[in-house]
Amino acid sequence: MNRRSGTSGTGSVSWISSPGSSSIARRLAQVEPQVGAVEDPAVFVVEPADEESEANGPVSHVGVGHRSDSVVILKYRRTIATAARRVSHMSPAPPAASSPINVLAVIPARKGSKRLPGKNWRPLGGKPLILWTIEAATRSARITKILVSTDAPLIADLARSAGIDVPFLRPSTLATDSAKTVDVVRHSVDFVETKGTRVSSVVTLQPTSPLRSTADIDASINLHLQDPTRSVVSVAPVHPSPGLWMFIEKENLLPVSGSWPKAGDRPAREVYALNGAIFVTPRKILEAGDLVGPDPRAYIMPRERSIDIDDELDWRIAEALIR
Repeated sequence: MNRRSGTSGTGSVSWISSPGSSSIARRLAQVEPQVGAVEDPAVFVVEPADEESEANGPVSHVGVGHRSDSVVILKYRRTIATAARRVSHMSPAPPAASSPINVLAVIPARKGSKRLPGKNWRPLGGKPLILWTIEAATRSARITKILVSTDAPLIADLARSAGIDVPFLRPSTLATDSAKTVDVVRHSVDFVETKGTRVSSVVTLQPTSPLRSTADIDASINLHLQDPTRSVVSVAPVHPSPGLWMFIEKENLLPVSGSWPKAGDRPAREVYALNGAIFVTPRKILEAGDLVGPDPRAYIMPRERSIDIDDELDWRIAEALIR
C-alpha cells in the first residue's frame, strides 16, 4: 500500500492507494474540497474490497450487476464519513436488446455551478451530494435502469463506484448554464435506445434534492402507472401563502394577488409549488420536448423532504435536516 500527497486550496491532501483501487482518490485530490468553513486538510482514502470487510456483516443484493471494488472516505477534522462507499445495492443488469426498459431513471449532474462550485461531489452528511440520489434510486422497486448524465469525470467515477451506469460524458453543448434539463434527458434516452432497447417512461432525479426518499420515487411512479399517458411531478405546500407575496414597483410595496391580506385570512385551498425532486415523464411527452406536458398529476411531498439546494443557505438547511 502506497501513501502519496498533494495540495489543494485548503491545504495538503494525502491519499492511500492499493492494488485494485480506483482513480477517484487522485481526482478528488485535484479538486479543492468544497466545504464552507472547513480549515483542516482533507484526507482521501481508497481501498479495494477485502474479505475482512465482507465478514463484518451480510450484504443485501438488489438486482444483478457488478459490485463496487472501492470505498472512498473523506475526513474533515475529526469526522470520518463514507463518501462513495461500497454500496450494497447494485444497478440492474443491462436488458437484452429485445426487452423494453419500462422506467429509466436519469440523474443529471454537471460539474458547473455558479452559486456552489463542485456541489454535486461536495460532502453532505458524510457523502457526496450525488450519492444521496443514487442510493435512493438504487433501492427503488420500480426503476428498471439508472443512468447518470455528467460532464465531470469525477462524478462519473463516483457513480460507477456505486454500481451505476455512466456510458458517456455529456457533450459540452448540454453542460452549459443555458442547457435545458429536458434536452439532457432526451440525450440520455436516445443513447439508451440506440443500443436496441426501448424506454417507456423516464424519471428525472436531480441531485439537488437529496432528502427525497425511495418511497417518494416509487409512489410517484405508481401514480404515473395508473395513467401512463400523464406525467407526475413532485410538489410541496407553498410557504408563506401566496396571499402574503409582494412585489415592489417604483418604491411601492404591492400585493401579487391584487388585494392586501387581512388578519386571519386563510387561503381557500392549499397551494403547491414544484419542488424539483421528481419528474416522471411518458416517452411521448418527452418527444414533444417537455418533462411535464398537459394535465400532469401531482405527488405531494412534505416541506422537510423538499429542500432544493441552490445556494449556501439551502445547503445549511439540508445539513440541519439530516442531523
